[in-house]
Amino acid sequence: MDTALDRACDLSKSKKERLAAREKFTEFVNKEADGPQIAVKLLVAKLQSTNAEICTEGLLACDACVRGCGKRFHDEVGKFRFLNEFVKLVSPKFGGGRT
Repeated sequence: MDTALDRACDLSKSKKERLAAREKFTEFVNKEADGPQIAVKLLVAKLQSTNAEICTEGLLACDACVRGCGKRFHDEVGKFRFLNEFVKLVSPKFGGGRT
């Protein structure tokens, strides 16, 4: 699963390849019993990247999961732990100025 997300956020790949990798990532999330929990941890790592383009690709992967992974993923991203990471993206207290 982490390899698919790495490919989805790999800026050396074409947009088409990154899109295919995002689709593969969502398939892994849906297929694995603990897929949503693992996916959220992996996505948070991408969102915390100091490289804005990688962070953006992480957001696109998150969006793909929200659209394609269903209730289990929705429940996981609705938890305070994940939402707190989004707050950190924009909060000046946590370096939100660079985003």
